[in-house]
Amino acid sequence: MFRILTGIIINLATVSAFASGKCELLKVASGAVEWEPISYQNSETKQYYGIAFDMVNEIASRLGVKVQVFDLPMKRMLASLENGYLDLAVALYKNSERQEKFIYSDPYIRNESRIFVKKGREFPFKALDDLKGKLGVVPAGGSFGERFDSYARDHLDLYQLNRDFKQSYHKLILKERRDYYVSDYLDGMMSLRKLNLEGEIVPLDNPVDINKVHFVFSKKSTCVSHIEEINHIIQTLKEEGFVARLVSKYQTIN
Repeated sequence: MFRILTGIIINLATVSAFASGKCELLKVASGAVEWEPISYQNSETKQYYGIAFDMVNEIASRLGVKVQVFDLPMKRMLASLENGYLDLAVALYKNSERQEKFIYSDPYIRNESRIFVKKGREFPFKALDDLKGKLGVVPAGGSFGERFDSYARDHLDLYQLNRDFKQSYHKLILKERRDYYVSDYLDGMMSLRKLNLEGEIVPLDNPVDINKVHFVFSKKSTCVSHIEEINHIIQTLKEEGFVARLVSKYQTIN
């Protein structure tokens, strides 16, 4: 069973995204409730906000289709996307495993991933090898790009946290139970500012990677037939300054 943000509960297996044979409704999810300014959720209303949702709503408007948002954790979202119960994940990085299963749009924004540590416990970081022997934290099911994900599987000691992970990993870092956490730079800095932790937790200078954020379609969705048109709209929105205005908007809000 899945929660729809209109408050209606249905079983998506009984109403698949491709049953009608036409793209009239985009069933979407994020899987990320605390990824600012890309995708985040109001803990009380359960409403989603962020650049990804403004983008998908604008694209849907230009396509003349409706959007329905489902509230799913990352792993369940990916399974639902693979099964065709969802049409679209609104914000994912590209990696080889996902490329085999899904269809990616052109990127609509770039994101820089960074290592965050407790002030006074900084360490030299120029390559992923510098993380060997240290204890890290990442969100469960999250990705920080193909290069990091592949390296981490074989070489790094990473503790994966589920929903509401931000409060938890800040505590782990401040209590020195873990050496670092990985976060997108804007998201990480906005979170520290909200929690009044600027100066207590700091980013290391060099990025882990610079990743592109994409819409990702189920191969079973009829809406994937609009991928070329969607890519054209993404490019148009960039040229119109729409994406840049969204970034400014959410940095001001937060």
